[in-house]
Amino acid sequence: MKAVLKRHWLRPYWRADELDEWLAAQEAAGWRLDQVGFFRRFVFREAKPRNVAYYMTFNLPKEFRMFDIRLWITRTMKADVVNMVTFASYWSECCRITSPLTPEQKYELFYQKNNYLRHLSRMGMLMWAIVFVPIMIALVLASVNPSSVRTLGYVLLFGVTIVSGLGLLYYFYGWLFLCRRRRLGRPGANRPAGLPTGPRW
Repeated sequence: MKAVLKRHWLRPYWRADELDEWLAAQEAAGWRLDQVGFFRRFVFREAKPRNVAYYMTFNLPKEFRMFDIRLWITRTMKADVVNMVTFASYWSECCRITSPLTPEQKYELFYQKNNYLRHLSRMGMLMWAIVFVPIMIALVLASVNPSSVRTLGYVLLFGVTIVSGLGLLYYFYGWLFLCRRRRLGRPGANRPAGLPTGPRW
């Protein structure tokens, strides 16, 4: 029976490129990804070391904006989709690409994911701002006239303000990180002409 290795990926969503590189390094070391389980648990099985590329697609609930890029990968490259049974993340599918990637293909895959994750960041900021702004206003009003608010209510308002503020900062930092990485032009500086494209955000 082949040995099994289980690992969790605990880094934030804006480190998605590092996740792809980590999965490829695991297979190069003789551990092929077998499935992705609950709460970002990656299950590997012992296999012959091989140089492949991995590409994790992401989706917000009820959105399928990276579906076209996944189709492009499976139709134009030798790729298969690794079984995923996870929730508790934005991941949709994990593509294992066995054919060598051209610089143009690497460029397209990087920018498609970067574009989508920046979209995810904006949606996350909007979601938390919808909570943060009204609660912040209510907290200010409660501070002006504290006698009108019970202690428990004031504590709850303060707690929700802190949590929503941290959520807003989390996605804002992710957006800044992704924008900086895009400006650096990794892995290419100019988009080649005539390249197959997926959706834009």
